[in-house]
Amino acid sequence: MYSVVHGTFVSQLPRDYCWCVESRNPNYLNGQYFTFLREQGLSHVFEQGYYMPPVIDVFNRHADLLTETSVIRLHGPNREKIEESTGKEWNRIAEPRDADLDSLADVVKGLLKRKRNVWLFANNHFEGSAPLTIERLKQRIGS
Repeated sequence: MYSVVHGTFVSQLPRDYCWCVESRNPNYLNGQYFTFLREQGLSHVFEQGYYMPPVIDVFNRHADLLTETSVIRLHGPNREKIEESTGKEWNRIAEPRDADLDSLADVVKGLLKRKRNVWLFANNHFEGSAPLTIERLKQRIGS
């Protein structure tokens, strides 16, 4: 699936950056994909939402293949539904995702325990307010 062509492309990227790959195809999230990323020095972008499998599931299956940096993006499962429930005012938690936040906190803790860099981005469509989601996640992670 991951050919010499992909490796050739990657070898031409400037090495003074951290390059991350976000796949929006759940079928790609397998050992071959993560091995390719590791061999090429690329990092994975986890996505929570839409039709992608939960981040915790992907992390648990492939944690040993992750590179130095991981990115986690929090999207909601249904953009239109949350826009309707918030009235497109992003100042409150309209659809709490406590179980998701609990498992995401476990992922972040697991990455930090492995001495990995973690970048996490929240979208308003995840719960209704990205800044409040980040605060709720910070409480779960602790110091």
